[in-house]
Amino acid sequence: MADDDAIESLKRDREMLYGRLKIENDELDRLNAARSTAEEDKQRARLANANRTEIRREIGVIEVNLAEKQITKVVTDLAPGAKVEWDRDKVPAYVRMRATDTATGATLISSSGDVHVSEIVDKSDDQLRQLLKAWSGGKL
Repeated sequence: MADDDAIESLKRDREMLYGRLKIENDELDRLNAARSTAEEDKQRARLANANRTEIRREIGVIEVNLAEKQITKVVTDLAPGAKVEWDRDKVPAYVRMRATDTATGATLISSSGDVHVSEIVDKSDDQLRQLLKAWSGGKL
């Protein structure tokens, strides 16, 4: 239940940030359309652009955490006692993980790192379960 609450909280935070990003995008579009030369408008445009960059960074962090929690939850549902390890040496926006059976040490899943976290976070548990089963090559 705690995993579900954490996942839902991350999803709410992500949606809130996407709302903030839309506001900043709209403001920047408005300022660009006005093509104002006023220094105050130029400063607002720089601030909107900086805000968009920070919001995108925050979204990225949330999506990585969300994808990890979702995958860990589904893997442990499919294989109780499995250990999920994340490859932190690679770009975190792509899923690089391995799930092993703690009893035997056998690798159950090894992802290729070709899937972006944004492709994971929008999947339901059932869709994610099907993806992880496919990644396992029939081991789950």
